[in-house]
Amino acid sequence: IAFPLLLVLLDFWPLQRLPAVRGTGAGAAWGRWLREKIPHLLIAGAIALVTALPWGAHPEMATATGIEWQRVAALPCNYVRYLGLLLWPADLAVLYPENLDYPPLLAAGALLLMLGLTFAAWRLRRCQPAVLVGWGWFLFTLLPVSGIVRLGPQGVADRYLYVPGIGLLVAAVWLAAGMLESRGRSWRPVLAGLATVACAWLARAQVGYWENSLTLWSHAAAVTPPSAVRHVNLGNALLKAGRLPEAEAELTAAIALGGMDPRPWVNLAVIAQQRGDPARARELLRHALALAPADARILSNLGSLLDDLGEKAEARALLEKAVRLQPELAEARINLGVLLAQAGELDRALDCFEAAARLKPDDPAVQRNLQLVRQQLAARAAGQSR
Repeated sequence: IAFPLLLVLLDFWPLQRLPAVRGTGAGAAWGRWLREKIPHLLIAGAIALVTALPWGAHPEMATATGIEWQRVAALPCNYVRYLGLLLWPADLAVLYPENLDYPPLLAAGALLLMLGLTFAAWRLRRCQPAVLVGWGWFLFTLLPVSGIVRLGPQGVADRYLYVPGIGLLVAAVWLAAGMLESRGRSWRPVLAGLATVACAWLARAQVGYWENSLTLWSHAAAVTPPSAVRHVNLGNALLKAGRLPEAEAELTAAIALGGMDPRPWVNLAVIAQQRGDPARARELLRHALALAPADARILSNLGSLLDDLGEKAEARALLEKAVRLQPELAEARINLGVLLAQAGELDRALDCFEAAARLKPDDPAVQRNLQLVRQQLAARAAGQSR
């Protein structure tokens, strides 16, 4: 989206393609220069439109008018946070919860800092054009993901700094090179080497946190404020590791923070089943289904549980709905096939297992059920022929 603005910056430096402000033919030159940018502006506008269209299908992504003003007020603070992430990359995390409630003095200070840095970059435009271009690159490319519109549960994200950070590094490198020009060139490789070693050391430490989901979300819990998303993901990782009490505590904390995410209810139901409490698992899955009534996986899980509890009619209705909503969900077809086979509807059960086998051809459980139903059909046919 910011690409046309980047072309303007690059035309200023290093390409130096901006037409002269005065002189013969200046108007025509500016006209040609503007016309060549029009296709890029149209493409950027189309991309912005395509990006915005899916939000209509996700009400949780929309924000009220009042919140939009909060986002504008938080914008300088978010920019300063990104500056901090680049200049002092400590306590990095997979998720930084969104914060729109900055103290007024902090927001005012962040705004003054951003205005001051912008003014300084403008003053250096003649002797250090790279600083202005790098700073503009940072501002423009970060704006769409700066929090001015909601893009998810995160307030800021490390990945959003990848492209904007290029501008800041260009500005820093060219500014440092200019400052060291009078002191000779011998310092340049030394400083470059030290910076490379420092970045490599920090990267090595950070990569360790990405070993698995448990280490990743445990680190996030240590360095970021509480959030429902973090509690859910850490709870899921603890559940997979078999640490049920800790997983239950995290998932319960996620529910306490509110929200419409059905996952903590689903995972708590898994814990209840592992503890041999199917009745509690049933109620937890009903809570999850109330939050996401069109979630085929929840429908399938609840249907399978109700089948085990002997509530066949409701189980069948839920499983059939799951298959209708998500025909490619093999688990729903398997669960429905088991229920139908138990009810003696072997032909329909065969259809379910054959469809599941096409979706998961390497699943031994699917092949086993498929073979069993075929044997039952063959035995029934043999009995009828006698």
